[in-house]
Amino acid sequence: MSDRANPNNGIMPPEPPDSLLDALRRMLQPLIRLLIARGISFPLLSGLLKGIYVDAAQRYFAPKEGRITDSRISVMTGVHRKDVRRLREAPQQVLQPPRVATLGARMIGVWTGDPRYQDDRGRPRPLERAEFEQLALVISRDVHPRTLLDEWCRRGMLEVVEADGRVHLCREAYVPSDDADDLAYFFGRNLHDHVAAAGENLLGGRPPHLEQAVYYPRLTAQSIAELQQFARQRATAVLHELNQEILTRIESDRNSPEATHRFCFGVYSYTDDAAGGGKQ
Repeated sequence: MSDRANPNNGIMPPEPPDSLLDALRRMLQPLIRLLIARGISFPLLSGLLKGIYVDAAQRYFAPKEGRITDSRISVMTGVHRKDVRRLREAPQQVLQPPRVATLGARMIGVWTGDPRYQDDRGRPRPLERAEFEQLALVISRDVHPRTLLDEWCRRGMLEVVEADGRVHLCREAYVPSDDADDLAYFFGRNLHDHVAAAGENLLGGRPPHLEQAVYYPRLTAQSIAELQQFARQRATAVLHELNQEILTRIESDRNSPEATHRFCFGVYSYTDDAAGGGKQ
């Protein structure tokens, strides 16, 4: 690989291929649509991107030994050196995920994957209040179980049935509510991992990450509805099975000093009307 093609050398970066620019335009279309709809203008995005470029250069292209210089980052990213210095000296913002949302996702994951909370068919069973409190303490010891119960009932994730006083799980997957913070958090987290996997594959990472999809045009609205239902049912089954396997691995890896890695697996479906102007 030549110096020109290697960002680590801090020399003039290579000209990007047209195929990558075309892919970038395609990928950014739905994102820009969202930004415009939510009032995020180009100047605001441009300022945000400067910081992200500088952070990425420091994070992924710094030399193995020593500190990457402002001038080197400026050459690599195209961000003016004065802006690079300012951004590097600015306090780093630590983003905290919505606590109730992340705890809710974990609660559902444990309830649907841990045999202690399942019936004979492997389905999540209603829990006595004492059992639910035990589960809540597994999820978090910083929030009182009653507080979690009240909030999750308010969000429609749980229900306390008066007839027997037991706590019932209403959802077997965490679906963010209309709360903007919840929706934005999972939007960013899920798309980050998807783009990261595809990006590393594009850069030649080995072994490649799983990143596949099926594409078919010329379908009726009825077929689309049936396919969406079929896909949702099969995806839910796969996610439940994988969730159980992950919980088993977490238990076996609990005391290992090598347990420093993160795993994510997701599925999605999308449809539009190509005849009506949708992008295929």
